[in-house]
Amino acid sequence: TGYTASAHHAPCAAIRCQACFRPCCRLRGRRRQGHGRERLAAIEGGGDRKTVLEQLCDYGAKASTLGLCAGTGGNISARDGDVIWMKPAGYSMDELTPELLPGLDLTSGTQVHGETAPTSEYDMHLSVYRVRPDVTSVFHMHPPWLTGIISAGVPFRPLTTESVGYL
Repeated sequence: TGYTASAHHAPCAAIRCQACFRPCCRLRGRRRQGHGRERLAAIEGGGDRKTVLEQLCDYGAKASTLGLCAGTGGNISARDGDVIWMKPAGYSMDELTPELLPGLDLTSGTQVHGETAPTSEYDMHLSVYRVRPDVTSVFHMHPPWLTGIISAGVPFRPLTTESVGYL
């Protein structure tokens, strides 16, 4: 399970599970029953396309509500067989509807579904899916608080041991 930081919570509760966006129970030394099991279950279980698209939009709305992205920043995508559905260019996470999501062929990168253009970062998402067949979704956020810290040149330490490998 991946974890992310939320600017709206005290440091001890700042780590949030990316699966359910609840404060990380690992910080308190226990694991909630069923914690993280609900994350994009339809995608992992080979769900139908409608459910995959609805879940992707729901998670985009959650990310926006929690302040993990602002404006059109950040991108999300999900695997549906050989089609990768993703956030379209120029839309914010809370504007997403299943009808807006473009679908790209995993192998060629050609848009095969939808009329909106995919995010400009579609190659990064496709690369992840091509290299890691086990990955069912990619969330690439631009938290406003972190963007501000980095822009100001303020040094900061990673919040989890997992994030150290990405520095």
